[in-house]
Amino acid sequence: MIEADVTAIALSAAHLRDGLDHHRRGELDAAEWLYHAVLALDPDQAEALHYLGVLAQQRGDLSGSVTLIERALAGRPSATAWSNLANALWLQGDHARAEQACREALALERGCAPAWQNLGNALKAQGRLDEAASAYQRSLDLRPDHADVLSNLGTVLTALGRAGEARATLEAALRLGPDSAAAHFNLGNLLLSLGEGAGAAACYQRLLALSPEHLDGHRALAVALRRAGQMEAALGAYAAAIARWPDDPAFHGARAELLLDLDRLEEARDGLDAALARIPDAPDLHRILARALRLSGDGPGAVAAVQQAIALGASGGDAQVDLGAALRTAGDAAGAIAAYARAIQLSPHLAVAYANLGGLLHEEGRSDEAARPLLDGLRIAPGLPELHINLGGVRLAQNRFNDARAAFETALSLRPESAESHFGIAVARLHQGEVEASVAGFEAALALKELPEARWMLGLSLLKLGDYARGWREHDSRLDIRGKKKIARAFPQPRWRGEPLAGKTLLLHSEQGLGDTLQCLRFVPVAAALAGRVVLQAQEAILPLLAGLDGAFEAVGPQDAPPPFDYHCPLFSVPGALGVELATIPAADGYLRPDPALVAQWRARLASDGVFRIGLVWQGNPRADVERGRSIPLRLFAPLAALPGVELISLQKEHGLDQLEMLPRGMAVRDLGFDYESGSFADTAAIIANLDLVITCDTSVGHLAGALGRPAWIAVNAVSDWRWLIDREDSPWYSSVRLFRQPSRGDWEAVVARMTQVLADQNIALPVNRSL
Repeated sequence: MIEADVTAIALSAAHLRDGLDHHRRGELDAAEWLYHAVLALDPDQAEALHYLGVLAQQRGDLSGSVTLIERALAGRPSATAWSNLANALWLQGDHARAEQACREALALERGCAPAWQNLGNALKAQGRLDEAASAYQRSLDLRPDHADVLSNLGTVLTALGRAGEARATLEAALRLGPDSAAAHFNLGNLLLSLGEGAGAAACYQRLLALSPEHLDGHRALAVALRRAGQMEAALGAYAAAIARWPDDPAFHGARAELLLDLDRLEEARDGLDAALARIPDAPDLHRILARALRLSGDGPGAVAAVQQAIALGASGGDAQVDLGAALRTAGDAAGAIAAYARAIQLSPHLAVAYANLGGLLHEEGRSDEAARPLLDGLRIAPGLPELHINLGGVRLAQNRFNDARAAFETALSLRPESAESHFGIAVARLHQGEVEASVAGFEAALALKELPEARWMLGLSLLKLGDYARGWREHDSRLDIRGKKKIARAFPQPRWRGEPLAGKTLLLHSEQGLGDTLQCLRFVPVAAALAGRVVLQAQEAILPLLAGLDGAFEAVGPQDAPPPFDYHCPLFSVPGALGVELATIPAADGYLRPDPALVAQWRARLASDGVFRIGLVWQGNPRADVERGRSIPLRLFAPLAALPGVELISLQKEHGLDQLEMLPRGMAVRDLGFDYESGSFADTAAIIANLDLVITCDTSVGHLAGALGRPAWIAVNAVSDWRWLIDREDSPWYSSVRLFRQPSRGDWEAVVARMTQVLADQNIALPVNRSL
């Protein structure tokens, strides 16, 4: 009996020793057979149970591993067994029990390096990063050459923001274990977070050489290549991943989104169509398809794609943000605003919903309302550049230019490559009178991204500086701006850019406001001298004036079909096509003649000999884009009305007429009544011909007076429109016009005081000669 027990014990020990040898060589099946042979001799043999538990863990049987190791610990507790139990529990996601198992191991053996490592893993999984770092360091103190522990410590240091230490630790891990896939992955992640895309990509490439099936490595490689600016390589990385995992919608979607960012819409659509043919029930692919359709201008298609994504399970605020963007493209601003509001309700911390809602309200002219969601969003996500950019736009609309600059500058600090932020700062500077600085800002924006708005406003700044050669060229970008598409008429014929016109028919068409058309009418006779035939399509209000314009041309209204033509040109593109410079602006002395019959009629109506007649316009169209601060309260002109021998005559129409009922005591302004208010621009021209002077804010009436060659004083903002240049009292566009500039923004009182003083100094008691 004693001899048999000794034999069994010896055999068990031999099986255990041989099993462990096979186990260490990775021969798991042989090791398993031998461990079971041990247990056949002694079912409670602790070491065999422990090693079988480890083997089960290696095969992915975590529940079996836990059961076996717990049986081993019941028979013979050891630090190593507790540590291996902790690893199994950690892999199961039971991090609290894993931590407790590690502490049991360390209670038995403080110098158990694997237990400290596993404790670090358990603490890291619970977000207790400082404690995890300490545990990893204790493990390294015991076993300094352990690459995996160094790699894990590097990830914790990265998460703690200790980038320098993390980098040194991960590089040390790779020196010890150059084939450590985890260390390459972790170092790549650190470098990516530091903005070192190329270095990160190299790490991921080494990772994939070691572990070709590392899915996250493929995903990270494409992202790193993109950050490094290697777009084709990034697309190649996505393609390689798709070849390995053709049914993974994330890779298809990421590739499509990169193509969309590169403006390769057709390729993106082709890839999405192929992916959806294979994976039709992937909601994220339908959401990305919606983006592609939006970018191609297909709003209804984008709405349908988002609705399909929602039907397939896309939910929450993100889906509503997508729906809002699609509805916005489809022209349903109210629906988009409602979708963004629902997104905020569903996901109160979704900052992009606040950014989009504020941006759209601002676009819809509701800037004061727009500020609220943007400020709310900034409380949630102060680091989201879009919130600052959209808030900057709101502050521009509110004439709060310093606040606008501050918002855009914050956005730029968050995203240095933001063309929109450079653009916003430049716009603010332009409105603050820093024109040369605005040019530099617009150029900085355009160096990063082609923005038609930036190019157009660069043109305006250059024109304001008098650089007409370059200014006209950049000014043409207004035709590419979505909000100005009414200017860019869709004709099959080419646009005229200065080509020879002999024997050709040229269609000139009006754009923007009445003042712009009046300013550009001077170019019609010039074009008529070059072309075989010129057709002018102008606003209805302009047509009655055209009989007084020289040159052989035909005029049609905005709704009339023009006759056949060879070229077309928007009116404000004509000076660029003609190569007009500041010194070569034609017809500055006037180019329109009023209707003599109407002049006679209004002379009889206005008869008031012995007075100096001043026609007055104080308000522009409050709905116009250019209205920003240009109108002047009528009451401020009281000092002019008080001058002896002066009669103020209202040339105001529609907007601002109510102010005639609220004049200060003693101030008189003659109201020409319904006959004038219902009359045409031809009546206004005839009246101006009977006046001694026109005084107006920056409106079309100033252009009309200048085009007629009649004296006009135009009151302009401290930072005026481009056509009035900088710091000049005269205008190269109209020799009869004098400019009166605000000394500071909003100071119209000083402008009127100066006008009053100039009139008083000119001794106006006797009327001037009004003969034509």
